[in-house]
Order: sequence, then C-alpha cells, then structure tokens
Amino acid sequence: MVPWAIAATIIGTLLSIIGSLVLWNLQCIKKGLAIMSIRLDSQDEKISNLEKAYLTFRQNCQQDFVDKEDWLREAGNNREQLSDMSKTLSRMEGKMGVMEQLPAICGNIAREITREMKGVPQ
Repeated sequence: MVPWAIAATIIGTLLSIIGSLVLWNLQCIKKGLAIMSIRLDSQDEKISNLEKAYLTFRQNCQQDFVDKEDWLREAGNNREQLSDMSKTLSRMEGKMGVMEQLPAICGNIAREITREMKGVPQ
C-alpha cells in the first residue's frame, strides 16, 4: 500500500500545484477585468462628456437651410438693393462734385455782384 500512498501524495501535490496555477490565472484575469472596467468607465465618461458637448453645440448652432426658391428670391432682392445703392452713390458723387465747385461758383457770383455795384460793364 505504500506505492499507492506515494502515488496519491504525488497526485495530490500535482493537483494542488495545478489548482494553485488555475487560481493564480483566475486572479490575473480578475485583475485584468478590473483594470479594463476602470478604463471602460473612463472612456464611457469621456464619451458622455463629448455627447453633452455635442448636444450643447447642436442646440447653440441652429442650422436653418433655405429652399432654392427662397434663396433665389433673396439673391434677386439683394441684387435690386445693390442697384439702388449704386444709383444713390452715383447721385451723391454728383452732388459732391457740385459741392466741390461751389466755392468757385460763389466767387464768380460775388465778383459779378461787386462789378454791378461799382457799375463796371462786363
């Protein structure tokens, strides 16, 4: 019975070594899962923050797209307003030209008035 006892001891020792290796592997897996869980929680928090920022940005930045007809109507209206503004600017430039000549015109009028008052013929 001694050989069976030795065999049982050897088998028991081998089983305890194998069991401890399995337990060590399970602990390593558990640590790895804990580290991965922490990293996933961190990434989930970052994703949540990005989602909140995106929703805030989307609320602040309302994009209203116009129809083609509305855009064309606005473009035509802008073209008419630009034409009106160009005409007004041309009129103002003409009036400014007259204003620049006004001192010379006033001088001529004053000269003519003084000649008439002195009685000098033209």
